[in-house]
Amino acid sequence: GGAHGCIKPGVYESNDDIIILDLDVSSLYPSVARSLNLYPQHLGPEFMELYSQFIDARVNEKHKPKEERDNVLIEGYKLLLNGTYGKSGEETSFMFDRMYTYKTTIGGQCFICMWAERMVEACPELRFLQINTDGITIMIPRNKLEDIRRVNEQLTKETTLVIEEAFYKQMIIRDVNNYISEYEDSTPESEHLKLKGCFEIDKEYHKDPSMRVVPIALKQYYIYNIPIEETVRNHKDI
Repeated sequence: GGAHGCIKPGVYESNDDIIILDLDVSSLYPSVARSLNLYPQHLGPEFMELYSQFIDARVNEKHKPKEERDNVLIEGYKLLLNGTYGKSGEETSFMFDRMYTYKTTIGGQCFICMWAERMVEACPELRFLQINTDGITIMIPRNKLEDIRRVNEQLTKETTLVIEEAFYKQMIIRDVNNYISEYEDSTPESEHLKLKGCFEIDKEYHKDPSMRVVPIALKQYYIYNIPIEETVRNHKDI
């Protein structure tokens, strides 16, 4: 439903002149469905009335201060909302309606492409680091930030899709599914990192947890410049 693309592997850093800006559409599939008033045909428009309540509940919870958020609610609603889209393509589900599925995915792809084009028009110096399903990560001159924000505000007015932003000190990229993002506010005492794919340390239980020392060593090397051999030899927790 979105788009996928990535710059060549490398380490990309912000500095006094350039910022790394991560932009993300909040609940892309559900929000596209609401924006276009989509619903499984046999369930009728009442479906969207109920679905919208769940979207709003999740967005409101996410916008609370970090210490006040109920993350169980946020993840539960995410599963419910995205699961609805998934079930619309499953023949055994009571929500099955493939036209609903395709309208959602094609609508999402069109939005992401339009969004990328408008940002390039507003900031020709822009470099895309990633386009990953529901988000775009870019490098731009610091003095162009407000231009990009105006693009996002206009798109929200036109589509009702909400765009969230975050700032990175650096990104270590292997490909679109394997990377480390170090947030601007991250410190050794209070780490704020996004670890994906081969860099992920504390994986969910359904993923392969073997060789955990490898992503630990990679994080120590890229974030703190600690040699990989040093981390591996000093890591005593079997």
